[in-house]
Amino acid sequence: MRNTTDKKRGAIVCAAVGIGFFVVMLAVLLFSLVADAYADWVAWAVLLIYGVIILAIILGIAAALRQRLRELESGEEEDAKKY
Repeated sequence: MRNTTDKKRGAIVCAAVGIGFFVVMLAVLLFSLVADAYADWVAWAVLLIYGVIILAIILGIAAALRQRLRELESGEEEDAKKY
């Protein structure tokens, strides 16, 4: 049986990969906004909305990681195995 350290490491690695992926997407999106600063305002607004959505996803992943680490620290998973 794995101990909680392995489970924490797995949760952190998974969250880091997900956040890293979305940070790269956000960087590419922001680069395109800066590069085309004088482009059509509708396209700029759509890209800005996409950026906000990606930022919300990043924050959701971070919140899920925080909740998972709390569950592992409290031993909730071990209690559930009894039933």
